[in-house]
Amino acid sequence: MFKAFRVAGDSMFPTLSHNDLVITRKKMRVRVGDIVVMNIAAYGRVVKRVKSIAENGYLRLIGDNLLERSSCCSVPQSGDTVTGTVFITIKTGCLNRYKNGWVRKLKHMRRSFQVSGNSESGGAKS
Repeated sequence: MFKAFRVAGDSMFPTLSHNDLVITRKKMRVRVGDIVVMNIAAYGRVVKRVKSIAENGYLRLIGDNLLERSSCCSVPQSGDTVTGTVFITIKTGCLNRYKNGWVRKLKHMRRSFQVSGNSESGGAKS
């Protein structure tokens, strides 16, 4: 069975952007590296990448955006909460948030990787 979800937030940027659509399907077995939609009681519905899978079926998740942290990634999540695995993405988020979203994030990423000795940047910012 296929289900469609809209991405909210930028924790999976640049793979997924805010307002992108993802189509999922229920798989018998989730693998490391899969992008999954999970319905976690404490956090609601989340879209994350599977970082590792424990023998007891619990999943460690990770977001693709190195500039953002997600609290649901700090603890293992039950594999039973997987709604589906993403197999189609429809990139609408970058179009909807051109000025406020990905351009701003790309500029921020570029600043983060500048040499800290650059007199214009005034050193690294955190």
